[in-house]
Amino acid sequence: MKFKQKIISSILSLSLVASNLFISNAAQQQLEAHFIDVGQGDSIYIELPDGTDILVDAGLASKGSNVVSYLKQQEKDIDIEYLIATHPDADHVGGMKEVFTELNVKNFYYPEDAESYSVIWNTVSILAGLEGCNIVDAKSGTNLNLSGVNIKFVQPSKDYSDNNDDSLVILVDYNNTEILLTGDATSQTEKDMVNSNLISDIDTWIVNLNQTNYLWITKQM
Repeated sequence: MKFKQKIISSILSLSLVASNLFISNAAQQQLEAHFIDVGQGDSIYIELPDGTDILVDAGLASKGSNVVSYLKQQEKDIDIEYLIATHPDADHVGGMKEVFTELNVKNFYYPEDAESYSVIWNTVSILAGLEGCNIVDAKSGTNLNLSGVNIKFVQPSKDYSDNNDDSLVILVDYNNTEILLTGDATSQTEKDMVNSNLISDIDTWIVNLNQTNYLWITKQM
């Protein structure tokens, strides 16, 4: 199936997922992906089968409290084991000010080559340092194996002039199903990834979604 067709089918399938899928699979290992409504920008919460919590982006600063509130609804005393900034644009990292202030963050991943001198990004960077968390430049090829889930950063290693093109691209592989989170990467980045064989067939390709969606992927124990 061509990538464009997969994008369309992925969005349709996300909008049709019923909540009883989660409830009826209580006896199974499962990965949950929540696409939080932050208007412009992105915020994606992923809970791994072992309870590890990952947050990818957090929308604008004005949406930070919404993101934190949503996360606390999922787990009262939630810690964020992995906070990932795909790139330093305000509509992706602004809400991280609230995340760092209100929640315990253990690891912070970001693209060092996506430079920004904005007040918002400087504030987030300072808060990450004050948090005392592990700070990682998520270069292409960086890999995490967590609870049977493989998370790999597959953006091209080249340094683009546009921060959108420098977005981290995250490939989540679980139970032989692959999800691609692209930040604001443009068609040029996508072409470079394909031409460099960084990605091949993807089951679910997530582009910017401006409404809350949920995706459950289950695996029999």
